[in-house]
Amino acid sequence: MAKSELLDILHKYNLLSEVLHFERHAFIKTADSTDTYIYFIKSGSVKIGYYSTAGEELVRLGYDGDVILDLESFLTEQSSNLFIQTIKSTSLQRVKKSDFFAVIQGSPKNLDLYNRILEQLILEMLIREKDLLLLSPKERYERFSRRSPDALQHIPSKYIAQYLRMSPETLSRMLKS
Repeated sequence: MAKSELLDILHKYNLLSEVLHFERHAFIKTADSTDTYIYFIKSGSVKIGYYSTAGEELVRLGYDGDVILDLESFLTEQSSNLFIQTIKSTSLQRVKKSDFFAVIQGSPKNLDLYNRILEQLILEMLIREKDLLLLSPKERYERFSRRSPDALQHIPSKYIAQYLRMSPETLSRMLKS
């Protein structure tokens, strides 16, 4: 609900007029760069992640209708080692931090909405961390499929396996059973 309210506010102030198109596997943001935009995925899918010291990608996923950003870089206006890369051709709308905060700080209602969005983001991050630490691969997959049933239609299974921190083979066995 908060996401649709935010989109309504940003449309009201005409902040989502710019649409960007990216081809498959294009980087929206590279690691070790600064990015102070909030992105809204109109169509397509992306992976948002880090490279581990072992060279493994640790990712989150986004697809149609999702809001994505490099929160660390957005808040600090410094570079971060997070990357955002398209999985397939993707169209995005984006809002600059300065424009976003001009609108958010324009009314107590907007500021309350921003706080609710941040709280939801923090809760989602805590749930994800807990899932990775406490649940078996099968339990992680079951929880993911309940929370994001449309993801399987938008995201190739190899990226879902990455997100769930399991091998593609493990995920494939689960999908067959």
